[in-house]
Amino acid sequence: APDRRGVASAAAMSDFPRPCQHCNEIVLNRTAYYRNHKKGRCLVIPGDPREAPARSEMKRAKKTRDDDNGPDDETTPPPPPAVVVFGSANVDLAMRAPVLPAPGVTVLAPSYALAPGGKGANAACACAVTGRGRNRIAMTSAFVDVFDVVVKFVGAVGDDAFGAMLKDAFADAGVDATHLATRTASAARTGCASVIVDARGENQICVGAGANATVNAKEQLGGVGAGKMLRPGDVFLTQLEVPAREVWDAIAIAKEAGLTVVLNAAPAAAVPAEVLKQVDFLVVNEHEAARVEAFAVAPGCAHPAALRGRLDPPIEAAWQIAREHRVVVVVTLGANGAAVALPVVVSSKLGFIAGAEVRRFGVAPLRANESVIDTAGAGDAFVGAFAASLARGDDVDTCMTRASYAGAAACTAKGARGGVPTGAEIDARTREEPRMAPPTRELFDARGMPVPLV
Repeated sequence: APDRRGVASAAAMSDFPRPCQHCNEIVLNRTAYYRNHKKGRCLVIPGDPREAPARSEMKRAKKTRDDDNGPDDETTPPPPPAVVVFGSANVDLAMRAPVLPAPGVTVLAPSYALAPGGKGANAACACAVTGRGRNRIAMTSAFVDVFDVVVKFVGAVGDDAFGAMLKDAFADAGVDATHLATRTASAARTGCASVIVDARGENQICVGAGANATVNAKEQLGGVGAGKMLRPGDVFLTQLEVPAREVWDAIAIAKEAGLTVVLNAAPAAAVPAEVLKQVDFLVVNEHEAARVEAFAVAPGCAHPAALRGRLDPPIEAAWQIAREHRVVVVVTLGANGAAVALPVVVSSKLGFIAGAEVRRFGVAPLRANESVIDTAGAGDAFVGAFAASLARGDDVDTCMTRASYAGAAACTAKGARGGVPTGAEIDARTREEPRMAPPTRELFDARGMPVPLV
């Protein structure tokens, strides 16, 4: 039902995301609902016993979780939330050169380095690292790392030295690579990517797919044992560095199993409209947003004239995709921060019509002794941190803020994974001055007309 300001819940069109009936915050998934909003928990004042939920309410909430997640008892804690990553794993051949090579031009680099990479593997490792907190050991001043989020990687490598290198990297990051397929040397070698970074920190990348071209969604996600890996309520993350047909199949399998689907449409490629209907969160950069919109938005569905000039082109494309396909669209804008478009249903004189709320986030500040060194891993760090925060049940603003800090910190060290901060470090950065400014919020109906926010 619509609230008093005319904004209605999107529950009529999909369960999540939807506004909370108590505080009107956008609830991203079922985990966030039960943890933060069920029975008005979002209105509870910490430390105020008068506002604490009644014991009977807590029991009912626990029974509901038990019904959804299976049997539980006081001695068996529920399993931690998980992120399943389906994607590519490469070894990066990284070089630093004065400038990026132009077509037909050879550029000399003083040296090179081998490092684990691949958009899928990078995001999985970033998810594991940013999902790692720190707990103090009782009665001591020591701390121990705690994995708040379990990360499982599904992909393929070759039976070679590069493949062994990637398996070691997964183990070091705390990623479960049980479902990583190993292909024989005669079938395919481990993927490899050439990464060139110039003096300004900009990069140029070319990927040799290798074993990544042999991933099989139905075999690796739908086979024996996959039921224990794909649990309802967990997060499924994938990208487009493996064959598109396998990505579409993987999304369908994950959606049917009840997972929250996050698609990072990178590298830039067309995403069919029928696939977008199964995606809960779409993450793109400013260039990928236009490519996805050009293919996914119905022909002849022009941007509303009233919207022109109000939003930057990448954000306008995100708004159009969110409005038409009812998917939350996150767009990264490099040095200009990030934005998210959230689909809503808006009340107007014409009745309830589809619209979208746009929230813009600034760039996360670096520390005084930090500077941008390498942007190669910023996008993957952002996506991994976003998925980890989503799996923990955080709200959309928290997911965006933590992802922004992770992406910014990843630029302060060489390599695609060198600067990715742990969850504990992100917590520390969010408390330091200067802090990120609160996001700006705008709501537009389907005609592109602004609507007052609650």
